[in-house]
Amino acid sequence: TIDAVKKSALDWPLLLKKIADQVPASIAITGINIDNNIGSATIHISGQTQFNSDITNFVVGLKEDNTFSGVNLSSISLEQGAIKFAIDTLAKLTASGGKSL
Repeated sequence: TIDAVKKSALDWPLLLKKIADQVPASIAITGINIDNNIGSATIHISGQTQFNSDITNFVVGLKEDNTFSGVNLSSISLEQGAIKFAIDTLAKLTASGGKSL
């Protein structure tokens, strides 16, 4: 049972690092929600920036990483001069015992 739990557990530090590696310097992440499902994790990322091109770069970077699938810009708005956005994606769960994301 313990082995099964370890094999189905998400490597949280690696997943968060993969997200952080794609975030352009001018984007401020305001929240990350992760819902752990069987075989995958649903991720909702909220943030803000001054530049719409950085949102494009962030989405493209997530799409190019094989860990993430179904990357979708779910909302975008302009509030007090800042562009606020939300991105939804799925991450494939991979065991931390020998396998990596």
